[in-house]
Amino acid sequence: MRQALIDLIKTSIFFKYSLPNGNIERSVISTQKDDCYECNDDNEITKIIYNALIDYSYNEYELDEENFQNLFTKALITKLHYSNDSEKLQKLGFYGEILLYAMLRIFYNSNAAISRGYFYHILENGETKGFDAYHFIDNNGTPELWFGEAKFYQNMNSAIKSVLDKIDISLSNNYLSENIIALNEHNNNFNLEGTKLQEIVLKWDNNPDINIIEELKSCNGKLIYPIFIIGQIDTDYDTTIKKAIDYINEYTIPEYSLDIDVSIFFIFLPVINTSKIKEDVVS
Repeated sequence: MRQALIDLIKTSIFFKYSLPNGNIERSVISTQKDDCYECNDDNEITKIIYNALIDYSYNEYELDEENFQNLFTKALITKLHYSNDSEKLQKLGFYGEILLYAMLRIFYNSNAAISRGYFYHILENGETKGFDAYHFIDNNGTPELWFGEAKFYQNMNSAIKSVLDKIDISLSNNYLSENIIALNEHNNNFNLEGTKLQEIVLKWDNNPDINIIEELKSCNGKLIYPIFIIGQIDTDYDTTIKKAIDYINEYTIPEYSLDIDVSIFFIFLPVINTSKIKEDVVS
């Protein structure tokens, strides 16, 4: 990640507190503390999304500041389904995905195993399927797959619902295996050569009959599942967070089953006006 972008993120987004905090509980679905962040100016969020678009779309070894504008234009056309349809642009998911990429890199010290932009295809008519981030941490020899979700909605409850409604699918052996298999198509674009994750992908490529979940279990692999929720602030910061947690804790969450260790937590970032942020990114 470029230093100018790192500096922008660190001076724009600030850690507020973890949950539980005071009278605000941790979510019932979380297996570790939920984290809450704030930004004092929506314009800074706009700048981060705009400037991180390149880093989100390409791996670091491909970035050439001399051809920055060319890469930017190519990313818009081939990786983000960009169009002149303002209503369609509001619904696209890359705003939250780019922010999640930035948050995981800066605040959680994860490395992008592969840039999310590789999963876009110019001929696809609609949003690209799969997790919203493919990050990786080697924790003293134990591989941690930071495969997360990001939702950037006006209403936080709607954002939360869109994740929880399908969590039984997202946290399943089949879904995780399919996403790791999908990495095989982009093996030449890995940021983390020589990692256990790449080793498993290559092993599957040589022998598609292997059980990917069993391979992960054999090396004590773990799925870290951050759920990043960006939505508009309601009355004040603490009230916004409490209402989001209350909604989660009262929600009927589908049961999920995954045969490796999984750690789940929420990341909250309330903003003033989600639509304006998206409009400003586009403009």
